[in-house]
Amino acid sequence: TPPRQRAATQRPHAPSSAHCFADMPSRLVHAALALVFGSGACTIHATRSGHHHHIQSGSTSSTYTLGGFTVDLSDDDILKVAHVGTGQVVLETLPSWLAVGTASEIRQPVSAEGGYTLVEKVHTKTDAMTITDAALSNDDTLTLMGSLSGGGFAEGDVTFSFNLTTAGAATANQLRFSAHVDISDCLDSTRPTSCSATVPNRLFFTHASAEDEQVLGFGSQYSEFNLKGKYVPILSTEQGIGRGLQPITAALNVGGGGSGGSWHTTYTAIPAYLTPEGRALMLENTEYCAFDLESDADRIEIEVWSMALEGQVMAAAGPLELLIEITEVTGRMAPLPAWVQSGAIVGLEGGRDMVSNITDTLLAADVPIAALWLQDWSGINHGNDGDRVWWNWEADDGEEGSYPGWNDFVDELKADHGIRMMTYINPYFANDVSEKPSYNRNYYQEGIDNGYFVKNSDGEAYLLNSGHFDFGTLDLTNPAARAWLKSMVQDNMVRPGESGGVYGWMNDFGEYLPFDAVLYSGEDAAAYHNRYPQEWSDLVAEAVEETGMSDEVVFFSRSAAMHSPTNVPLFWMGDQMVSWDDKDGIKTALAGMLTSGLTGRTLAHSDIGGFTVVSEGRDFWPWNYQRSKELLLRWIELSAFSDVVFRTHPGLILDGTAQVYDDEESMAHFAKFARVHSALFEYRQPLIAQASTLGYPVTRPMLLHYPTDEVVRDDTNRGLIEQFMLGDALLVAPVMDQGAESVRAYLPADASADGGEWVHLWSNTTYASGGWAEVDAPLGQPGVWFRAGDEQGEAIQSALLAFDHVSTAFRSMRNSGGNEEDPEQDPPPPVALEVAIII
Repeated sequence: TPPRQRAATQRPHAPSSAHCFADMPSRLVHAALALVFGSGACTIHATRSGHHHHIQSGSTSSTYTLGGFTVDLSDDDILKVAHVGTGQVVLETLPSWLAVGTASEIRQPVSAEGGYTLVEKVHTKTDAMTITDAALSNDDTLTLMGSLSGGGFAEGDVTFSFNLTTAGAATANQLRFSAHVDISDCLDSTRPTSCSATVPNRLFFTHASAEDEQVLGFGSQYSEFNLKGKYVPILSTEQGIGRGLQPITAALNVGGGGSGGSWHTTYTAIPAYLTPEGRALMLENTEYCAFDLESDADRIEIEVWSMALEGQVMAAAGPLELLIEITEVTGRMAPLPAWVQSGAIVGLEGGRDMVSNITDTLLAADVPIAALWLQDWSGINHGNDGDRVWWNWEADDGEEGSYPGWNDFVDELKADHGIRMMTYINPYFANDVSEKPSYNRNYYQEGIDNGYFVKNSDGEAYLLNSGHFDFGTLDLTNPAARAWLKSMVQDNMVRPGESGGVYGWMNDFGEYLPFDAVLYSGEDAAAYHNRYPQEWSDLVAEAVEETGMSDEVVFFSRSAAMHSPTNVPLFWMGDQMVSWDDKDGIKTALAGMLTSGLTGRTLAHSDIGGFTVVSEGRDFWPWNYQRSKELLLRWIELSAFSDVVFRTHPGLILDGTAQVYDDEESMAHFAKFARVHSALFEYRQPLIAQASTLGYPVTRPMLLHYPTDEVVRDDTNRGLIEQFMLGDALLVAPVMDQGAESVRAYLPADASADGGEWVHLWSNTTYASGGWAEVDAPLGQPGVWFRAGDEQGEAIQSALLAFDHVSTAFRSMRNSGGNEEDPEQDPPPPVALEVAIII
């Protein structure tokens, strides 16, 4: 996406003329893999007249009190909203701070890879705002009214109201705002106006931001921590493959339907930000919007594809306290059941015999297993583009199926080993179920027959393509379709009181609703697109709740909207590449977790080892990105500390992809860190309780605890997103560079006179605070520190050191060449797989 430069008409009283979105060629917005388918006004003032304030030229500026906030309306129509308790200015507008525009977008056909390209061009935009009236009602609501003009729009043809109110605010530290623009005169065919030919369809809201202000949040951001200086689209999408890693990103964007993505593509884009000083702004709009923090350093311009916007501003003493306020709006995640942290959740596939053999091998290696996660439980859909999961949500339990006797298999694992079963589902239904060797129900055909899928403009099911099959998308606005999906979850998955019940699943996708789809409810699909992930997870949560199993079942989602934390038990970071980079590799899994927790996604994890494999032989690209053993083992170390659950993924392609069961060293390493993760249970439980009651993430960026530290705040350090706090006692710096045998971390000072000291967990060496430390980090010893004298830290150290002798033995084996008896030969893999499954 080319840099966006500010249009002249975004300045007050700029000349009116048709212009592009930035006095530049049309802006290209690539929503890779998931938008699938996407003159001058007079100076006016307010004077008091009871509770109603009429605007009169020449009067003095006015101050209003709304709960714990003061609102100043200056003589040049600037609003300044301050929080009395903290003294924070939470909102300050600029001249012509409200505007509308007329834009068009060109939607390219959906690619086979699910890519969608949107070209947007803003043709006209107002540049003057006239406030004509201000009214204070019930001592809790201030309403400003006026008109918008310039840019070809005459004064009076487009009017607005803007409200500030404490009514409906979640806490006393929040103030709600809303803007509503009346364009009825533009739509009145009986009375031509200046806007009849250019009816506004974009709303712009601009407010001040200090040039050096750091702006954080916006959902799951995988590449940047401080978003100041960026243009941030709020769009739920596939994150892409590469996301800036070259040359694969450029190649896939050009030749792969836009599937390479970019730095900002994300499954979860939330229209909310916060600052380290303790102020936040959150929009409730689900329509596509964008935050321009790039064009001018002294302001933030919000563009919304609507004629209304609603949200709230809020203040707190600092960023950690601000999360309490933010999660009062988003909702907070419920505590997880204990079983999900009692051992590894092992991702396997390949059918009952293969899964049983691998499970026995891991148990023999003393790997503690809490659950198996089988994404191919519904069967393997063979095609010329590889093997896929059958998108037909029932167990593939026939005699010719992958899991014959599924219910017995599930029950035996739990009875014999205490291992629970987890599976997979998404809101899509493949159209080739009739070709499946065996099935009980053809859900695609049922969906077609009953009109359960979203439709196109011709009234037919809007089918999208995924490789060798097409699929229908569940219409979540259709009550009958919702009931149908719930029956699948309840009868085929949870099965309360019956055999074969599973305890969770990957609740995948949710980002693909086409902007031009036709919904059962008649709602605008473009406005529903960002809302779809939340409705998808809400529906599944409702299905589970009706079974009475909400306290036991854990499903995990990658996509979300503002209020998703209320009903999603667990999030995961999506489909990282099996690489070391900070564009789409292991480092982005950690960055995604650290940013997600700033807007409510407080319980999260990643696919251990990553997911996206690119194979030269299979994908017809001249590159190979395959998971190495070293990457897998280092990712295991990362997840043992950063993730609230410890779950592996076999990867997109198994051939050439390192697995946890490949050899004795891998299994021993996996077993050790599965026990490390479980050993942290007692420490982690209070953190999960904090997530539920306060909205604090379990895995925290350094800034939450050290918001004034100069090194933490230094943008050249990128928010220190390659290290993190686990709660407030452990500082972790995982090894995320290929071949590294040491790791460097910044150890901030505490509030004591000397700043305190840090203890390196593995060596027990003490380090001074307020500086950088580099320590040896051989395999099995990621960088971990705790505060000197901290009893919790000392207890954790004692527990974890008990496991370290295992890795010490295998490090010796590795250094000698692999096999102790034969240094020239690595141990043979106990299990070999030849299956490759693509979701």
